[in-house]
Amino acid sequence: MTSNAFVIHLLAAALAATQLGWRAGTPEPILEAEPELVAMYWHVWEAYREGVIEEASGGLPTPIYAPGGRLGASELVTGSLFTRWAWRATGAFESLDAYLLLADRAGNLPQFWILRDRSPVGVQERPLFGSFAAWQLYKISGDKATLGKAFSQLARVHSRQTSRYTAEDGVRGVGQSASLVPEGGGWSGSDCAEASAILLIESHYLALCAKELGLPDAESAYRRAASDEAKRLSKMWSESDGVFRAWEKESETSEVATIVPMLSLLTKRPELPDSTRIVASLNDGETFRSRLPYSAVAQFESTFRGDAGVRPLLQYLALRTIIEHGDFSAAAYASGTMLNALARTWRRERKFYSEYGATTLSPSPGSSESSFDAGYLVVAGLIEAVLGFDVDAGSETVLWRMTRKDRHGIERLRFGNNHVSLITAARETSDARPVITVKAERPFTLRVTIGPRTFSKRFSAGETKWEVR
Repeated sequence: MTSNAFVIHLLAAALAATQLGWRAGTPEPILEAEPELVAMYWHVWEAYREGVIEEASGGLPTPIYAPGGRLGASELVTGSLFTRWAWRATGAFESLDAYLLLADRAGNLPQFWILRDRSPVGVQERPLFGSFAAWQLYKISGDKATLGKAFSQLARVHSRQTSRYTAEDGVRGVGQSASLVPEGGGWSGSDCAEASAILLIESHYLALCAKELGLPDAESAYRRAASDEAKRLSKMWSESDGVFRAWEKESETSEVATIVPMLSLLTKRPELPDSTRIVASLNDGETFRSRLPYSAVAQFESTFRGDAGVRPLLQYLALRTIIEHGDFSAAAYASGTMLNALARTWRRERKFYSEYGATTLSPSPGSSESSFDAGYLVVAGLIEAVLGFDVDAGSETVLWRMTRKDRHGIERLRFGNNHVSLITAARETSDARPVITVKAERPFTLRVTIGPRTFSKRFSAGETKWEVR
């Protein structure tokens, strides 16, 4: 592209940003073969924007998500796992940092905060995956300063979570009110697989954050904690059932097998059992993968229900687990199944729900309408598993795990201080080499994975057509 053409390109982009408003900071999926999924994607963002406050008093960062005048822990912390994809438009990193500042000296967080009078309500007992969320936000923003602000608070919250999950004798346990799968009933008396998995995931990502922030002592401490927790969890692996769970020999009772310990594979710790076996169990039609993947409780448990038990957050984390394992085609297929199930109800009602049935594929009895919860799948699942994108702002790199053969891609993808658009032409087969149109405001590296092979190329600012060879 000539210098004059590039200037025209930048001016056109600026004009488009003015016309698009908040959408200018929101990536646009290109998925011509499945327009319904794109419509669902924008439905979730429109619903999200209705809860955004553009101006707030008291020094709060804006924009911030506060539907009904409430700042919620799960929305601002865990929710950033999907709002990160529009991190500039949503204020995702600032919102995470602001909410973590509400932690008291003991590391307790309120369930939500009333914006009107700044009053905290309740105590957040269930885990929020705060360090994982902060790490994912950092990967797309490259904002080390904001990561540093959040780190000390994340450490305090993690310390409190560890205390909450640890008895005086050092045994890990989780009460029903603090469990991500309350129908599992919690577990105490001997080491609990759910508690160990949560502490492992948080320790692992705190170590990664500490490394980026140049804190070697903290990094070393969290790596040791992650290693110890992985060893503890591995002792609870049942090879015959393909699940993690505690077992009490004297009473011959066991912890209900849930999907939460399987998510420990997000860390890829070498102390864990064989990762292929864990993923195989996740995708086993008699364990966690019913008609609608992935159920919170294993299907062989008495508490499993076919009309309930599938929640978007846990589904998304299972997808991320499979992606981290490297089985990109399986993640794409599973996410497509999930999104098509959500589309069945959305087509009829234009609504999403907080929980679905593993075998009915319908909203579960008593579930609430929730476009926000749907965002884990309809936004993050679509971008990361269906389209196959990830980013690393620190290395100025976009990763594209290409599994589709139709024309698809993404426009206005923002990471770090760059904006890129990437669209591949249709291919005859899913393993054929693509022709990709690349547009970028600044230089960056694109890595494309097709089957077992990865192709990498550095691009300058402007527009380029890359015939991958």
